[in-house]
Amino acid sequence: MSWQETTITMVSIVFGMALVIVVVLQLSKIISTVASARRERVLRDLAVELRAGQEHLSAEVAEIRRIVEETGRRVREVDY
Repeated sequence: MSWQETTITMVSIVFGMALVIVVVLQLSKIISTVASARRERVLRDLAVELRAGQEHLSAEVAEIRRIVEETGRRVREVDY
C-alpha cells in the first residue's frame, strides 16, 4: 500500500467514525424526546384521573354532609 492509499483509508475511517458518532447522538436525542413525550402523556393521564377522583370525593363528602345534617335534624326532632 502506498502512503496515498494509507492516507485515504485513515481519512475514510475517521469520517466513518464521525458519522457513527453523529448517528448515535441523533438517536439518543430522538429516544430522549420520545421518553419525554411519554412522561408528559402519563402525567396528563394521571392529572385527569386525579381530577376525576377529586370530583368523586367531593360528591361523597357532599353526600356525607347531607346525611349528617339530616341525622342532626332527626335528633333535634326527637329531642323536642
